[in-house]
Amino acid sequence: MDATNPAPAVKMLGISKRFGRVRANDSIDFTVSRGTLHAIIGENGSGKSTLMRILYGSLRPDRGRIEIDGQRVSFHSPKDAIGLGVGMASQQPSIIPELSCIENLLLGAGGPFLLQRDAAIAKASADAKRLGFEFEWTRSAGESGPAGMQKLEILRQLWRGARLLILDEPTVLLSPLDTEALFRNLKSYVEEGNTVILVTHRLRDVVDFCTHATVLRGGKKVSDLIVSETSLDQMSSLIVGETAAPASATVGSPGDALLSLKDFHALQEDGRIAATVEQLTVRSGEIVGIAGVDGNGQRPFLESLLGVRRHKGSLVLAGTDIGRWSVRERIAGGVTLIPEVVQTEGLVLDWPLLDNALIGNQWRKEFRRSGLIDRRSKIGYAGRMAARMRAKVRSVEEPAQNLSGGNQQRFAVGRALEMKPRVCLGLQPTRGLDVSGAATFYEEVASLCGEGACAILVSNELDELLERCHRVLVMFAGRLLEVPESKSKDRHAIGRMMVGLDP
Repeated sequence: MDATNPAPAVKMLGISKRFGRVRANDSIDFTVSRGTLHAIIGENGSGKSTLMRILYGSLRPDRGRIEIDGQRVSFHSPKDAIGLGVGMASQQPSIIPELSCIENLLLGAGGPFLLQRDAAIAKASADAKRLGFEFEWTRSAGESGPAGMQKLEILRQLWRGARLLILDEPTVLLSPLDTEALFRNLKSYVEEGNTVILVTHRLRDVVDFCTHATVLRGGKKVSDLIVSETSLDQMSSLIVGETAAPASATVGSPGDALLSLKDFHALQEDGRIAATVEQLTVRSGEIVGIAGVDGNGQRPFLESLLGVRRHKGSLVLAGTDIGRWSVRERIAGGVTLIPEVVQTEGLVLDWPLLDNALIGNQWRKEFRRSGLIDRRSKIGYAGRMAARMRAKVRSVEEPAQNLSGGNQQRFAVGRALEMKPRVCLGLQPTRGLDVSGAATFYEEVASLCGEGACAILVSNELDELLERCHRVLVMFAGRLLEVPESKSKDRHAIGRMMVGLDP
């Protein structure tokens, strides 16, 4: 890519792509100027990721043309795109956890770096510094956690020489401070003549960091925006196709204690402590948010509450000690967990949706007739799950892999909510959801809590937690911390607690 070329960095004309009867992209024209940070926004299933996968060469369009620097190109694979300076960091990183950080960068690389490890680390460190990242290069990538692997996925694109960088939901795993640092460094990157395309549901990131935005809806482009001239409400309305209802804060006052923990420890497989909660009481009707940088013990904590991870200490639900209950007994008793990565932990992608509906529910009597699972009951339940979170589903007979990532999330979340739990646990429950999907989720949780349930939600979406939860706690270095009352709504102060800068 030539930084002095006056032509747009990208021009896509009349791009169309079908998957069976679904038109994912419908005659889309998309232009990105050089040296800009350009966002693509839209609802789940609106065609954003499909369009970017076409630009990156991992999908072939049915119709349309692509120009890079004013020259028509035809990409048959990502290798072709990479050769022209196009890089894409996907929402689900392709990093191999067992390999070291530097080995992941070297995968597929040629040239002298394969034999000169010190030179490779020096180059990697220089590229990482451009983005404000730090890595221990010889440690396995998996040890850095999901957030670290997401950073490594982004860095790999610079390592390959990308001058057009496509980022698909890059900040969902990052703390507020990490997010600000990333965009601060991306600003320097585009000032050098490079270009960034940001696929995101976080409209605040668009307003704070992007110059231009394109809105997709139903596979079609509906608007090109200059961000400085567009309000958040206008963006939301364009995304959903109507005036977006204002987000409402959680209403209702919590009641009596429902879930109580004391001297509680979630354990690792080798018996070491992964997370500690000295004391916590969650009342009926209460939504408790837990903020924290990924990898600080949030996941072990919630998994131990469901019973899939060993723990010790006091765990009481509605006056009953459930510490020795099995996972099945806890689910039957009203505890449910929305998993962190639904594609690998909540769904079997090649199964039909109606079979996925019964995961965790297969033993329930209402789904059985004469000891066998009743198909009619299963179909009805799957339909209610989809409707609860408004997942776009053609048929519950189709495999889960046919849905967009956002609609897979909606379906899995709908399953947890349809179980009508007394304790709803969520690990990043709105990850991958658009504005309306996140709003629907919190409305459904508030409705459950209004009927006497409670919720504990772990999320990197700090603004959501502050707006929707009765209170927000912080998990840092495996300990659950109370936020001082004077800082309970202070986003910056909580962000500092998340990275250990404030006690």
